[in-house]
Amino acid sequence: MAVTNGWGQGVENNTIEWGKGKDNATNDWGKVYETSASGDTLLEVSTVPFSNTKSVDFDGVDDNVVLSSTTNLRPTEAELNASGFTVSLWVKQDSSSTQGFFANDGVGQTNLYGLEFNVKSTGKFAMQKGDGGASSPNNRSSAETTTTVLALNTWTHVMYVMPTANKSTWKIYVNGVSQTLTTSGTGSNVAYLNGTAAIGAIRSGKFISGNIDEVAVWNSDQSANIGSIYSASGAVDLSSLNPISWWRMGDGDTFPTLTDNGSGGNNGTMTNMVSGDIVSDTP
Repeated sequence: MAVTNGWGQGVENNTIEWGKGKDNATNDWGKVYETSASGDTLLEVSTVPFSNTKSVDFDGVDDNVVLSSTTNLRPTEAELNASGFTVSLWVKQDSSSTQGFFANDGVGQTNLYGLEFNVKSTGKFAMQKGDGGASSPNNRSSAETTTTVLALNTWTHVMYVMPTANKSTWKIYVNGVSQTLTTSGTGSNVAYLNGTAAIGAIRSGKFISGNIDEVAVWNSDQSANIGSIYSASGAVDLSSLNPISWWRMGDGDTFPTLTDNGSGGNNGTMTNMVSGDIVSDTP
């Protein structure tokens, strides 16, 4: 039977307010609050905030993260020219030498090239594409920062953008700032041979010594979104930008697998590494 006297009635239009469940009740009895005066939470809706608590520490000898070698990490020359390719990451390097951040070429092998993103022994940030195989060793092109160099033992954000075959359109952002680049080479062919996609290494066994965090890849030019990708206060949530692949580098991961939080399904496997290489050191 329907309640008619309002006692315990949880409707907006009961008249005695006993048990009344509306927002604008004046006697507080049954009033719906997000928080009560006594500190008890009666009604509260919230979202889990973005949290970054882990990164991966590489030894500079043979540590690297082997990625699923799928086509969405290996654009053809036509796909590269049509939409571009962007890599974003945080790095904290502790030694001066040429070291690889991300590549989809022959990691650990000599003279294989695809797309490479690294820092040179001069400390300048660099990217390269082309075929370095014996059949065409000079068919490659590259760009590097003209003056800006990597500060050792300091978390730094770098974003590489390779939008077309024309090197004049390539871009490198360091801590959100677009850099002046020096370019070289005339190569236009992207040949991947039998290389391996990886984080923390490039060809010829150039492995990073230091930490890498929050690696993201897009098969598009993300220059317009640099303000959303980089923050001076540290790593940010990239999910709204829909990266093809996004490795949190320890957050939510279980050794040895680094989960791809993008749409590409390219989970990484920590290779020549131990569970202790997932560390609490973040930007």
